[in-house]
Amino acid sequence: MAVRYAPELVEEIRSRVDIVDVVSRYVHLRPRGRNLVGLCPFHAEKTPSFTVNPEKQLFHCFGCHEGGDVFAFLMKRTGVGFAEAVEQLAQQAGIDVSRLARSPADAERERHRRRLLEVHRLVAGFYREMLQGPAGRAARAYLERRGVTPAVSERFQLGYAPAGEALLRFLARAGIPVELAVEAGLLVPSRDGRPPYPRFRERLMFPIADHAGRIVGFGGRLLVEREGAPKYLNSPETPLFSKGRTLYGLHLARDAARRTGSVVVVEGYMDCISLYQHGIANVVASLGTAFTEFQAQALARVAERVVIAFDADAAGEAAAQRTL
Repeated sequence: MAVRYAPELVEEIRSRVDIVDVVSRYVHLRPRGRNLVGLCPFHAEKTPSFTVNPEKQLFHCFGCHEGGDVFAFLMKRTGVGFAEAVEQLAQQAGIDVSRLARSPADAERERHRRRLLEVHRLVAGFYREMLQGPAGRAARAYLERRGVTPAVSERFQLGYAPAGEALLRFLARAGIPVELAVEAGLLVPSRDGRPPYPRFRERLMFPIADHAGRIVGFGGRLLVEREGAPKYLNSPETPLFSKGRTLYGLHLARDAARRTGSVVVVEGYMDCISLYQHGIANVVASLGTAFTEFQAQALARVAERVVIAFDADAAGEAAAQRTL
Protein backbone atom coordinates (compact mmCIF):
# COMPACT_ATOMS: atom_id res chain seq x y z
CA MET A 1 0.00 0.00 0.00
CA ALA A 2 1.35 3.42 -0.94
CA VAL A 3 2.04 5.87 1.84
CA ARG A 4 -0.33 8.83 1.85
CA TYR A 5 0.49 12.28 3.13
CA ALA A 6 -1.43 14.97 4.96
CA PRO A 7 -2.02 18.00 2.66
CA GLU A 8 -0.94 20.49 5.35
CA LEU A 9 2.44 18.80 5.71
CA VAL A 10 2.94 18.64 1.94
CA GLU A 11 2.21 22.37 1.85
CA GLU A 12 4.75 22.91 4.62
CA ILE A 13 7.40 21.24 2.46
CA ARG A 14 6.44 23.38 -0.53
CA SER A 15 6.81 26.51 1.56
CA ARG A 16 10.24 25.53 2.93
CA VAL A 17 11.89 24.35 -0.30
CA ASP A 18 13.03 26.84 -2.94
CA ILE A 19 12.33 25.57 -6.44
CA VAL A 20 15.39 27.44 -7.70
CA ASP A 21 17.65 25.34 -5.46
CA VAL A 22 16.10 22.11 -6.70
CA VAL A 23 16.10 23.03 -10.39
CA SER A 24 19.66 24.34 -10.21
CA ARG A 25 20.90 20.82 -9.42
CA TYR A 26 19.88 19.82 -12.94
CA VAL A 27 19.76 23.04 -14.99
CA HIS A 28 22.21 25.93 -15.31
CA LEU A 29 20.00 28.97 -14.68
CA ARG A 30 20.74 32.60 -15.38
CA PRO A 31 18.68 35.70 -14.55
CA ARG A 32 16.31 37.26 -17.07
CA GLY A 33 14.17 39.96 -15.54
CA ARG A 34 12.20 38.55 -12.63
CA ASN A 35 12.71 35.01 -13.84
CA LEU A 36 15.58 32.55 -14.33
CA VAL A 37 16.11 30.76 -17.64
CA GLY A 38 18.08 27.77 -18.90
CA LEU A 39 18.10 24.93 -21.38
CA CYS A 40 15.13 22.65 -20.82
CA PRO A 41 16.04 19.29 -19.21
CA PHE A 42 13.00 17.62 -20.78
CA HIS A 43 13.76 18.12 -24.47
CA ALA A 44 16.75 18.98 -26.64
CA GLU A 45 17.17 22.67 -27.43
CA LYS A 46 19.91 25.18 -28.20
CA THR A 47 18.05 28.36 -27.20
CA PRO A 48 16.82 28.51 -23.59
CA SER A 49 13.04 28.30 -23.30
CA PHE A 50 12.90 26.86 -19.77
CA THR A 51 11.81 29.44 -17.17
CA VAL A 52 11.65 29.40 -13.38
CA ASN A 53 9.61 32.01 -11.52
CA PRO A 54 11.02 32.37 -7.97
CA GLU A 55 8.06 34.45 -6.77
CA LYS A 56 5.41 31.94 -7.81
CA GLN A 57 7.72 28.95 -7.23
CA LEU A 58 6.78 27.51 -10.62
CA PHE A 59 8.60 26.38 -13.75
CA HIS A 60 7.48 26.41 -17.37
CA CYS A 61 9.05 25.48 -20.71
CA PHE A 62 7.78 27.41 -23.71
CA GLY A 63 9.22 24.73 -26.00
CA CYS A 64 7.74 21.46 -24.72
CA HIS A 65 5.11 23.08 -22.43
CA GLU A 66 6.11 21.14 -19.32
CA GLY A 67 5.37 23.08 -16.15
CA GLY A 68 4.36 22.95 -12.52
CA ASP A 69 5.68 23.27 -8.99
CA VAL A 70 8.75 21.81 -7.31
CA PHE A 71 7.10 18.40 -6.85
CA ALA A 72 6.19 18.22 -10.54
CA PHE A 73 9.72 19.15 -11.55
CA LEU A 74 11.37 16.49 -9.38
CA MET A 75 8.92 13.81 -10.53
CA LYS A 76 9.43 14.64 -14.20
CA ARG A 77 13.20 15.03 -13.95
CA THR A 78 14.02 11.93 -11.89
CA GLY A 79 11.10 9.64 -12.69
CA VAL A 80 10.00 9.22 -9.06
CA GLY A 81 6.38 9.15 -7.98
CA PHE A 82 4.69 11.81 -5.86
CA ALA A 83 5.31 10.00 -2.57
CA GLU A 84 9.04 9.72 -3.21
CA ALA A 85 9.24 13.34 -4.35
CA VAL A 86 7.61 14.32 -1.07
CA GLU A 87 10.14 12.26 0.90
CA GLN A 88 13.16 13.68 -0.93
CA LEU A 89 12.02 17.28 -0.54
CA ALA A 90 11.05 16.70 3.08
CA GLN A 91 14.58 15.52 3.77
CA GLN A 92 15.96 18.60 2.03
CA ALA A 93 13.68 20.81 4.12
CA GLY A 94 14.71 19.10 7.37
CA ILE A 95 11.24 17.69 7.98
CA ASP A 96 10.94 14.28 9.65
CA VAL A 97 9.46 11.94 7.04
CA SER A 98 7.65 9.92 9.70
CA ARG A 99 5.51 13.01 10.40
CA LEU A 100 4.12 12.88 6.87
CA ALA A 101 2.24 9.60 7.13
CA ARG A 102 -1.50 9.83 7.72
CA SER A 103 -1.57 6.93 10.16
CA PRO A 104 0.80 5.04 12.50
CA ALA A 105 0.38 1.98 10.25
CA ASP A 106 1.57 3.98 7.22
CA ALA A 107 4.52 5.29 9.21
CA GLU A 108 5.48 1.78 10.33
CA ARG A 109 5.29 0.46 6.75
CA GLU A 110 7.59 3.25 5.61
CA ARG A 111 10.09 2.58 8.42
CA HIS A 112 10.09 -1.12 7.54
CA ARG A 113 10.63 -0.34 3.87
CA ARG A 114 13.61 1.82 4.76
CA ARG A 115 15.06 -1.03 6.85
CA LEU A 116 14.79 -3.34 3.83
CA LEU A 117 16.51 -0.76 1.63
CA GLU A 118 19.34 -0.48 4.14
CA VAL A 119 19.72 -4.27 4.22
CA HIS A 120 20.07 -4.33 0.43
CA ARG A 121 22.61 -1.50 0.52
CA LEU A 122 24.75 -3.25 3.12
CA VAL A 123 24.62 -6.64 1.42
CA ALA A 124 25.51 -5.09 -1.95
CA GLY A 125 28.61 -3.69 -0.25
CA PHE A 126 29.41 -7.14 1.13
CA TYR A 127 29.12 -8.69 -2.35
CA ARG A 128 31.40 -5.99 -3.83
CA GLU A 129 33.98 -6.69 -1.13
CA MET A 130 33.80 -10.43 -1.89
CA LEU A 131 34.35 -9.76 -5.61
CA GLN A 132 37.62 -7.98 -4.86
CA GLY A 133 38.86 -10.62 -2.40
CA PRO A 134 40.25 -14.16 -2.86
CA ALA A 135 36.75 -15.68 -3.10
CA GLY A 136 35.93 -13.54 -6.13
CA ARG A 137 38.81 -14.72 -8.32
CA ALA A 138 36.59 -16.76 -10.68
CA ALA A 139 34.07 -13.91 -10.97
CA ARG A 140 36.81 -11.41 -11.79
CA ALA A 141 38.19 -13.79 -14.41
CA TYR A 142 34.72 -14.12 -15.97
CA LEU A 143 34.34 -10.33 -16.14
CA GLU A 144 37.77 -10.02 -17.70
CA ARG A 145 36.85 -12.62 -20.36
CA ARG A 146 33.70 -10.65 -21.10
CA GLY A 147 35.72 -7.46 -21.42
CA VAL A 148 34.12 -5.67 -18.45
CA THR A 149 36.51 -3.07 -17.06
CA PRO A 150 36.90 -2.47 -13.31
CA ALA A 151 35.40 1.01 -13.76
CA VAL A 152 32.24 -0.35 -15.38
CA SER A 153 32.07 -3.14 -12.80
CA GLU A 154 32.09 -0.51 -10.06
CA ARG A 155 29.57 1.64 -11.94
CA PHE A 156 27.09 -1.24 -11.89
CA GLN A 157 28.19 -2.22 -8.35
CA LEU A 158 28.88 -5.81 -9.40
CA GLY A 159 29.74 -8.29 -6.68
CA TYR A 160 30.20 -11.94 -5.83
CA ALA A 161 28.15 -14.21 -3.57
CA PRO A 162 30.49 -16.80 -2.03
CA ALA A 163 29.64 -20.33 -0.98
CA GLY A 164 29.41 -21.25 2.68
CA GLU A 165 28.30 -19.11 5.60
CA ALA A 166 30.15 -15.86 4.83
CA LEU A 167 26.88 -14.00 4.24
CA LEU A 168 25.38 -15.33 7.46
CA ARG A 169 28.42 -14.12 9.41
CA PHE A 170 28.20 -10.71 7.74
CA LEU A 171 24.50 -10.38 8.59
CA ALA A 172 25.24 -11.22 12.21
CA ARG A 173 28.06 -8.64 12.40
CA ALA A 174 25.81 -6.01 10.81
CA GLY A 175 23.01 -6.73 13.27
CA ILE A 176 20.56 -7.74 10.51
CA PRO A 177 17.94 -10.17 11.84
CA VAL A 178 17.63 -13.44 9.95
CA GLU A 179 13.89 -12.86 9.55
CA LEU A 180 14.52 -9.55 7.80
CA ALA A 181 17.07 -11.15 5.45
CA VAL A 182 14.53 -13.86 4.60
CA GLU A 183 11.89 -11.21 3.85
CA ALA A 184 14.41 -9.42 1.62
CA GLY A 185 14.91 -12.64 -0.34
CA LEU A 186 18.58 -12.96 0.63
CA LEU A 187 18.10 -16.07 2.75
CA VAL A 188 15.89 -19.09 2.02
CA PRO A 189 14.14 -20.97 4.85
CA SER A 190 15.32 -24.57 5.07
CA ARG A 191 12.69 -27.30 4.69
CA ASP A 192 14.29 -29.68 7.17
CA GLY A 193 14.22 -27.37 10.18
CA ARG A 194 17.79 -26.18 9.82
CA PRO A 195 18.67 -22.45 9.77
CA PRO A 196 17.99 -20.45 6.57
CA TYR A 197 20.74 -20.51 3.93
CA PRO A 198 21.89 -17.92 1.33
CA ARG A 199 19.80 -17.79 -1.83
CA PHE A 200 22.80 -16.70 -3.91
CA ARG A 201 25.91 -18.89 -3.75
CA GLU A 202 28.93 -18.92 -6.08
CA ARG A 203 27.32 -16.33 -8.33
CA LEU A 204 28.39 -13.10 -9.98
CA MET A 205 25.97 -10.58 -8.47
CA PHE A 206 24.10 -7.81 -10.28
CA PRO A 207 22.43 -5.37 -7.88
CA ILE A 208 19.06 -4.21 -9.24
CA ALA A 209 18.20 -0.59 -8.45
CA ASP A 210 14.96 1.34 -8.66
CA HIS A 211 14.61 4.54 -10.70
CA ALA A 212 16.17 6.52 -7.85
CA GLY A 213 19.27 4.30 -7.73
CA ARG A 214 18.35 2.46 -4.52
CA ILE A 215 19.10 -1.27 -4.55
CA VAL A 216 15.88 -3.28 -4.28
CA GLY A 217 16.96 -6.73 -5.45
CA PHE A 218 19.69 -8.85 -7.00
CA GLY A 219 20.36 -11.05 -9.97
CA GLY A 220 23.06 -13.72 -9.85
CA ARG A 221 24.89 -15.66 -12.57
CA LEU A 222 26.12 -19.09 -11.56
CA LEU A 223 29.87 -19.53 -12.00
CA VAL A 224 30.16 -23.14 -10.79
CA GLU A 225 27.69 -25.56 -12.37
CA ARG A 226 25.38 -27.30 -9.91
CA GLU A 227 22.82 -29.90 -10.91
CA GLY A 228 19.35 -28.38 -11.04
CA ALA A 229 20.59 -24.84 -10.38
CA PRO A 230 19.56 -22.19 -12.94
CA LYS A 231 22.30 -20.20 -14.66
CA TYR A 232 20.57 -16.94 -13.69
CA LEU A 233 18.64 -16.38 -10.50
CA ASN A 234 16.75 -13.26 -9.41
CA SER A 235 15.49 -12.08 -6.05
CA PRO A 236 11.94 -13.27 -5.36
CA GLU A 237 9.01 -10.88 -5.18
CA THR A 238 9.44 -8.79 -2.04
CA PRO A 239 7.95 -5.56 -0.62
CA LEU A 240 10.72 -3.76 -2.56
CA PHE A 241 11.18 -5.81 -5.71
CA SER A 242 8.90 -6.93 -8.52
CA LYS A 243 10.41 -8.08 -11.82
CA GLY A 244 7.44 -6.77 -13.77
CA ARG A 245 7.86 -3.28 -12.36
CA THR A 246 11.64 -2.99 -12.65
CA LEU A 247 14.13 -2.38 -15.46
CA TYR A 248 17.79 -3.14 -14.91
CA GLY A 249 20.03 -0.10 -15.38
CA LEU A 250 17.23 2.46 -15.71
CA HIS A 251 18.75 4.76 -13.09
CA LEU A 252 22.00 4.86 -15.11
CA ALA A 253 20.30 5.18 -18.51
CA ARG A 254 17.86 7.94 -17.58
CA ASP A 255 19.93 11.01 -18.45
CA ALA A 256 21.21 9.58 -21.75
CA ALA A 257 17.69 8.47 -22.69
CA ARG A 258 16.31 11.95 -22.10
CA ARG A 259 19.20 13.54 -23.96
CA THR A 260 18.82 11.30 -27.03
CA GLY A 261 15.06 10.84 -26.85
CA SER A 262 15.43 7.06 -27.09
CA VAL A 263 16.17 4.01 -24.97
CA VAL A 264 17.46 0.57 -25.94
CA VAL A 265 15.91 -2.49 -24.26
CA VAL A 266 17.94 -5.72 -24.08
CA GLU A 267 17.21 -9.02 -22.39
CA GLY A 268 20.01 -9.61 -19.89
CA TYR A 269 22.36 -8.03 -17.41
CA MET A 270 25.52 -8.63 -19.43
CA ASP A 271 23.89 -7.33 -22.62
CA CYS A 272 23.11 -4.09 -20.78
CA ILE A 273 26.59 -3.78 -19.29
CA SER A 274 28.32 -4.56 -22.60
CA LEU A 275 26.40 -1.91 -24.52
CA TYR A 276 26.99 0.61 -21.75
CA GLN A 277 30.71 -0.06 -21.85
CA HIS A 278 30.75 0.46 -25.62
CA GLY A 279 29.25 3.93 -25.35
CA ILE A 280 25.51 3.18 -25.48
CA ALA A 281 24.49 4.66 -22.16
CA ASN A 282 20.72 4.73 -22.84
CA VAL A 283 20.30 0.98 -22.37
CA VAL A 284 18.19 -1.06 -19.94
CA ALA A 285 17.43 -4.76 -19.50
CA SER A 286 14.04 -6.36 -19.00
CA LEU A 287 15.28 -8.93 -16.43
CA GLY A 288 14.39 -11.84 -18.71
CA THR A 289 10.68 -11.60 -18.01
CA ALA A 290 7.68 -10.72 -20.16
CA PHE A 291 7.58 -6.98 -20.78
CA THR A 292 4.85 -5.26 -18.77
CA GLU A 293 2.75 -2.12 -18.90
CA PHE A 294 4.55 -0.84 -15.79
CA GLN A 295 7.89 -1.13 -17.57
CA ALA A 296 6.49 0.65 -20.62
CA GLN A 297 5.26 3.50 -18.42
CA ALA A 298 8.70 3.79 -16.81
CA LEU A 299 10.32 4.08 -20.25
CA ALA A 300 7.73 6.60 -21.43
CA ARG A 301 8.81 8.94 -18.63
CA VAL A 302 12.36 9.13 -19.99
CA ALA A 303 12.14 8.71 -23.78
CA GLU A 304 9.74 8.85 -26.72
CA ARG A 305 11.45 6.15 -28.81
CA VAL A 306 12.18 2.58 -27.70
CA VAL A 307 14.54 0.24 -29.54
CA ILE A 308 14.10 -3.49 -28.86
CA ALA A 309 17.44 -5.34 -29.14
CA PHE A 310 16.74 -8.88 -27.97
CA ASP A 311 18.72 -11.99 -28.93
CA ALA A 312 18.70 -12.78 -32.66
CA ASP A 313 17.23 -16.25 -32.23
CA ALA A 314 13.67 -17.55 -32.46
CA ALA A 315 12.98 -16.99 -28.78
CA GLY A 316 14.42 -13.50 -28.88
CA GLU A 317 12.42 -12.55 -31.97
CA ALA A 318 9.22 -13.86 -30.37
CA ALA A 319 9.93 -11.90 -27.19
CA ALA A 320 10.62 -8.76 -29.22
CA GLN A 321 7.26 -9.10 -31.01
CA ARG A 322 5.43 -9.53 -27.70
CA THR A 323 7.22 -6.51 -26.25
CA LEU A 324 6.37 -4.33 -29.26
